[in-house]
Amino acid sequence: HPLLIYVLYTYFLAPPPQAAAASHVGTLVYVIQHTLGPILVNLWITWEAKAISRFFTGDDRFTNRYSHQGASPALNKVFDRIQWQTMEQSLMTIFICCLLALTVGDFEEIDARLPIAYAYLFTVMRPVFAIGYILDPAEGRALGLFAGGFWTNCPLAIYCSLHHSFGLVSIDLAVSVYIVFVTGMALFIAYMLSISDGSEIVDGSKKKM
Repeated sequence: HPLLIYVLYTYFLAPPPQAAAASHVGTLVYVIQHTLGPILVNLWITWEAKAISRFFTGDDRFTNRYSHQGASPALNKVFDRIQWQTMEQSLMTIFICCLLALTVGDFEEIDARLPIAYAYLFTVMRPVFAIGYILDPAEGRALGLFAGGFWTNCPLAIYCSLHHSFGLVSIDLAVSVYIVFVTGMALFIAYMLSISDGSEIVDGSKKKM
């Protein structure tokens, strides 16, 4: 994730104009202008994909029950989870990008490209998340979640809180919080995957996915 952010930040995004970097508000407006569009387009595609999936999965949009005609009820559940998790994670990403926009102006080393790269990478990795989830509901979403920044939202929010509430303006502290949290989550996820039997609860019973 940090390597992909670096590549986007360095090679694909133009530095923000001086006017956008003149104040925290200017940076925030600039970041919102460049991040809301891609995230909302991605969200619309996710919802539309769920709606179209009903033609071949056989679920019932009126009773909120999974039909046993057509595809497995487990596949319907996966589509539902992709839809709602994308909604939840999109909101989280938008707020994190806003927090970063209000923070990067206090550093000389970084600028508004950081939250923009963060949002772009999240958007690009959503198809990876969705495809992985469909192919392997037990473990397939992990790559898309990690590379898309889901587990980095918390350490970024922690640092921004320390930054603004306690005046702890430090790149080293930000990197340390990031590394400690992400490493801990990676180890925890690896452990959970190692003990998982790849099963899901479907219609009250445990079924192998």
